[in-house]
Amino acid sequence: MVSLAHDTLLAGHRGAGKTLSRVQQEFYWPGVHDYVTRYVASCDLCQTNVSKGTVAKVPMGKLPLVGTPFSMICVDIIGPISPPSERYYILTTIDMCTRFPEAVPLKDISASTVAEALLEIFSRVGLPYKVHSDRGSQFTSEMIREVCRLSDVKQSTTLPCNGKWRY
Repeated sequence: MVSLAHDTLLAGHRGAGKTLSRVQQEFYWPGVHDYVTRYVASCDLCQTNVSKGTVAKVPMGKLPLVGTPFSMICVDIIGPISPPSERYYILTTIDMCTRFPEAVPLKDISASTVAEALLEIFSRVGLPYKVHSDRGSQFTSEMIREVCRLSDVKQSTTLPCNGKWRY
């Protein structure tokens, strides 16, 4: 009778609770709960199709709401680009409000070159409130810190990952 409530095509190999409910509609005996639970747990088809090792989702952190365009931008450097050309690095910026991307070609990635490219972007769109970057040496250099201090732009960086990738 438990096999009819669990194994048949109409039963659908449901879990212990639904199988127990179907059995108890017509039958009862002492220990029915334990018997049905063990039966469902020992079902070969259920064991092969049950999802194992699923990882619980991590709750998303709160993202800052940005209401003014170009008040907060994210910057990063792409490169070196192959095959090398006259300019084979790209400074990318993305506005956090409008998601407007911008790319500036660079000859090298020294702090002075990156600072000039950032000032070129700022001269067109205005000074942002905050610039967010990774911990590249160009963005953490004394020159970029001084440019941000003189421009009254706050700097923020990503968290270090200690050499281990986290997904």
